[in-house]
Amino acid sequence: MISAQDEELHVPGSAAHWQESYYFNWADLDGSSFGLARIGFQDGGTRADGVLITMREGKAEYVYPAIGVKADPDQTARTGLRAGGLAFTMREPHRRWDISLDAGAQVDLTWEATTPVHDFHQGGQLGDVAAEHFEQAGAVSGTFSHNGVDREVSGFGHRDKSWGVRDWAGIRGWEWISAQFGAGFAFNVTIGVVDGKPVHNGFVSRDGVNRGLARATVDYRWGSRKHVPVAARIDFTDTEGETYRVTSAALAQVPLVKKGLFIQETHSSFDVVVDGVPLRGIGVMEHAWHAGLVKSMARLPRLAPVLALSVRGRRA
Repeated sequence: MISAQDEELHVPGSAAHWQESYYFNWADLDGSSFGLARIGFQDGGTRADGVLITMREGKAEYVYPAIGVKADPDQTARTGLRAGGLAFTMREPHRRWDISLDAGAQVDLTWEATTPVHDFHQGGQLGDVAAEHFEQAGAVSGTFSHNGVDREVSGFGHRDKSWGVRDWAGIRGWEWISAQFGAGFAFNVTIGVVDGKPVHNGFVSRDGVNRGLARATVDYRWGSRKHVPVAARIDFTDTEGETYRVTSAALAQVPLVKKGLFIQETHSSFDVVVDGVPLRGIGVMEHAWHAGLVKSMARLPRLAPVLALSVRGRRA
């Protein structure tokens, strides 16, 4: 069972690929912008990988990388978890976090939960990657300042906290989809293959109550190139037997890569009918797959703009 103490860093395990990861995303209500931030700790908590990415009007806008930086193993969530200029600070367990960045851009966001946390041990399959895992949906507000322009952020978001062994080489791919439709409805669908074994999990939150997912499928429609979705149909059934059909449309694309694992971040709009009422939501489709050397080289032109933003973000 997840407790408030699980918001803090855990004692690192002895396995070579043991990590602890904090992830947040957010999207403006009008669909014009999307952002995500992650800090992952490894090497006994002495090293961290951090990243913050924003997209605006369909294009990558800003990338801040802090890869392999030194980390204080004694830092706490209450005083701030840091990777370079990126910091996550817990104000109230399972309720409120601050996300801040002081680098080439200035970020000052507050992430507030709109659903309870969902413990991934409550249903589905976990696999052996970061097996301790919980998620929840929320609302995000604050400011983003870059190149002398200050912009208000007001929308919805999702968070993910996990710890345990995370061997990227053993992950063959995944579909990770999160969407928020206001304070009354949100969902996450997680489907993957780890060490040759299928993994599925996720939840739907309705009026403050989470239900696990009994089954889920994702059917993408690719654009000009495979693995870059322009739309999708997501079907899932919750543990109460209720079924949902969600359709999504891509708003912006950012490709990422990690040790040969391509991760396509697709900022998207979502539509679903719940109890006869049409709902429109916002969120992200994350499609990951192992490309191999030849296909990775072929996709370098798509990565180039993100890499260029990353270099600028590192220098700033």
